[in-house]
Amino acid sequence: DYPSPAPSGKFVDGASTQEYILDYAKHFKLDEHVQTGTTVEKVEPKDGGWQFTTKKDGVEQTHQFDFCVVSQGMYSTANRFIPDVGSKEEFKGEAMHSTDFQQPEQVAGKNVVVVGGGKSAMDCAIAASNSGAKRVTLVSRNAHWPTPRKIAGLIPF
Repeated sequence: DYPSPAPSGKFVDGASTQEYILDYAKHFKLDEHVQTGTTVEKVEPKDGGWQFTTKKDGVEQTHQFDFCVVSQGMYSTANRFIPDVGSKEEFKGEAMHSTDFQQPEQVAGKNVVVVGGGKSAMDCAIAASNSGAKRVTLVSRNAHWPTPRKIAGLIPF
C-alpha cells in the first residue's frame, strides 16, 4: 500500500527506515494519532482491552485501547538486564547496556565486545565498528546464521 523506496531484496540502514516510517505515517495521516513526549505511567487490562494512564506536561490522562504491544531494543531505558558474570570486579574496562551506547566517542579506539544475537546487538556492533572502535567482536550463546533475502540475487529465500 506504500512501497519502500529501497531496492527490492536490499537491507536498508536505520536512518532510511526511520524516514520511510515517518513518510508512511504522514501519507496515511497516522501522525495525527501519535503522541510524543508522553510518559506511560500504567497499563492494565480493562473491559477486554487495555487502559493506559499517560502523563504529558504534568497532565495525567487515561486512554482505552484494544491492543497493547511492548517493544524494547537498544533505544529503551526500561528493564536493562545485564547478567551477573563472575569476576566482574576484575574487568578493568567499561560494561554497559545497549541503551547506554549513544555516542561514537564511547568506543573510539577501544576493543569492543557486544554480547547478544538480536537486532540491538547487531545495531551496536555495526555502530561501534563505524564509530572508530579498534576491534569489534560479537558474541552470542548460539550460532547465528544470517541468510540473504535472495540467493544469487534472484531466488527469494
